[in-house]
Amino acid sequence: MRAKILLIVVLCLGVLAGYYLLSGAEIDQGDPNVNAPSAPPEIAHQRKDYPNDTIIRLQQRLAQAEQERVWLAERVAALEAVIGKLGTFPDVGTGIPTTETIEESEHPAPVQTFHTSVEALIATGIPTEQAAFIQSRLDEYDLKQLYIKDRASREGWLNTARYRKEQRQAQNAYRELRSEIGDNAYDRMLYALGQANRVVVRDIMQNSSAEQYGLQANDRVYEYDGQRVFTGQELNELVTQGGGAGALVLVRVQRDEQQLDFYLPRGPIGIRLASGRELP
Repeated sequence: MRAKILLIVVLCLGVLAGYYLLSGAEIDQGDPNVNAPSAPPEIAHQRKDYPNDTIIRLQQRLAQAEQERVWLAERVAALEAVIGKLGTFPDVGTGIPTTETIEESEHPAPVQTFHTSVEALIATGIPTEQAAFIQSRLDEYDLKQLYIKDRASREGWLNTARYRKEQRQAQNAYRELRSEIGDNAYDRMLYALGQANRVVVRDIMQNSSAEQYGLQANDRVYEYDGQRVFTGQELNELVTQGGGAGALVLVRVQRDEQQLDFYLPRGPIGIRLASGRELP
């Protein structure tokens, strides 16, 4: 009897428990906001950071767009400058190029030249027409040297013995002018070219003709046997040419502001020479 009563009580308790459980499930389904469980911590963290990532990406895109805008602006400015230059023309009737060309022509690059100008020749006392003639011949000699260098470069003998020989011949070619323009103009031309035009006695040898006849250091040998001399080579050639050795020849020298005549025996004079340059 007691066992039956205990069994009935257990069954009743089971029914009551099942009723309460079913009632709680209906409450949860009817109002989803009531006692709703919170999202897992990981999911909540992802939802919090997602807007920040979007802002960062937008800022990066804006920065890139700004860089592209600056680059495009620079390209447009460069194209405008090119278009502006292409559209610039000289003034009609003036014959004057653009301002840029004028500024460049006002400050030309220095040009190295080996010979003088007509004005420099005139400044030494050479008449205008003769100075123009001399300059034209000097230009001819300069051009000849340029052609020698060009041919030597093309044919492969630049800076060889042949090249140096032909250059010396071209450089000495201006001496051909002496017979055409006369000694006085030639003397002034040498001075204008910046070349030596005086043979200077640097030293007197002992027991020489120069010492016996009274030549002195710093004398400038002006003439030898009636021939003007401008280089030591010319003087040496004159000494060994002409009449027999020992014959007296006129040697004209300039000492300070005086011009002195000496009669020396033909042959070695006994002087050491130097080159000088002075305005005639």
